[in-house]
Amino acid sequence: MNFSGKENSILISVIVPAYNAATTITRCLDSVLKQTYRNWELIIIEDGSTDGTAPVIENFLARINSDQNYAIQFVQQANQGPSAARNLGIKLSKGSFIAFLDSDDMWYDDKLQLQMEYSKKYPKAGIISGGFNEVIFDSATEYRIISFNQLLRRNYFNTPTVFIKKERLSNKQFAVSQKFSEDYRLWLNITKMHPGIYINKVLASSLTGKPTFGASGLSANLWAMEKGELSNYFSLLKDNKINGIQFLICSSISMIKFIRRFIIIRLRRYER
Repeated sequence: MNFSGKENSILISVIVPAYNAATTITRCLDSVLKQTYRNWELIIIEDGSTDGTAPVIENFLARINSDQNYAIQFVQQANQGPSAARNLGIKLSKGSFIAFLDSDDMWYDDKLQLQMEYSKKYPKAGIISGGFNEVIFDSATEYRIISFNQLLRRNYFNTPTVFIKKERLSNKQFAVSQKFSEDYRLWLNITKMHPGIYINKVLASSLTGKPTFGASGLSANLWAMEKGELSNYFSLLKDNKINGIQFLICSSISMIKFIRRFIIIRLRRYER
């Protein structure tokens, strides 16, 4: 790729785990190619899909590389889950910054450019994130500083919007053994040391229309998600990153939100 100003700009490593995403992966990857910030490398980790995702990716790469020289790594592995795929992507990355994107989501064109600008304004920031699926938390301000205590009460950082200095991930990984809320665990550990920034602008959206919660069938996973969140708080308590009072407060808030979501899902099903 003939990057404009590449020699003087900072490399961003874009990590995309892909599993059974044959119907969405092309649009996902296209949203990376359309970024106004041009100095990136793309690392695709195909995680043992069974729906033909790998051939779709191969065809996509053959098409775009026929006339452009993109910096792309395509790695296939036996199915290990998104955490293992993201960890491998981090290990393979060469950039100074890491950006995550899921294979059923897409970015808005100025996403990386905007986050890079914020990283230069606030070099001590940890995670730099923003709105997802047309949802933002505070339209009255341009951005918000997210402290560790704020993040304990609410996860502001949706994974496809997360942008972070690679050095912030030193000795930190996604918990491979944890199937739910494992990303939130990592964000908490990072934000404990480095406050984050939430940009009050939508940066990414779902390609499948998935909501935050409340889709048909989601209640089957809702308790598993809640247990994952509670285990995150217990891990922080065990590591002396929060005290007993903080643990009780954030666990209670989490349970109240879980009950509210469960009731909403039940009511939606009843109304059908």
